[in-house]
Amino acid sequence: SFTAPPSAAGTDVSFTYTVSDNGAPGAAQTSAAATVTFAVASPAIYFVSSTGSSTSSCALDVPCTLTRAVAAIGANINSHIFIVDSANHAAPSSIVLNSGGGLIGQGVTAASFDALFGITPPAGSTARPTVGLTAPTLQATVTANTLSHIRGLNLRPVAGANKGITANGKSGIILTELTINMTTNGATGNALDFTNSSFSYLAGTGGVGGLVITATTGHGQQDH
Repeated sequence: SFTAPPSAAGTDVSFTYTVSDNGAPGAAQTSAAATVTFAVASPAIYFVSSTGSSTSSCALDVPCTLTRAVAAIGANINSHIFIVDSANHAAPSSIVLNSGGGLIGQGVTAASFDALFGITPPAGSTARPTVGLTAPTLQATVTANTLSHIRGLNLRPVAGANKGITANGKSGIILTELTINMTTNGATGNALDFTNSSFSYLAGTGGVGGLVITATTGHGQQDH
């Protein structure tokens, strides 16, 4: 089988194959090589699991660790991380999103995974993850960018002067189905530390969703 890596989204990919018989009847034969080329739809989605590989491509059928996904995305824009479990992810402790990028857990509310990302996979495609499940927990500070989506997660920044979500000069940030708990690990920074930035938080359906912050006093800040 062939699975295109998430980084191929929005491009054409190809693979070459041959066909061989078993030589019955007659001598075994191998065909000439043929090449298949097809377009990979956007957006780029990197699938993460607590039991994922530290070296895989982060494709749907071979999820990777959160640390691997962040590294694989690198400087690529419009790239999303989707976490497919409800586990505790201890690393990395700092996640920086690029423009148009998302950090989304299975706790997000949507009609379906396909509806969430606006995709229409062809018949016979690998089943996509279910949404609206128990959210994963990240021991991390997230730096948002323009048009970042941070959804369906529990954030628990590590101890010290660490923040929950930070942004400087960014707009169009979406926060939903999100809890930020600064007290669990003893983080002392702002839960939200936005400078010249704007965000929206959207309640989910059925009374689920919104933004919940647990912190000591003085842990929310937004400067315009």
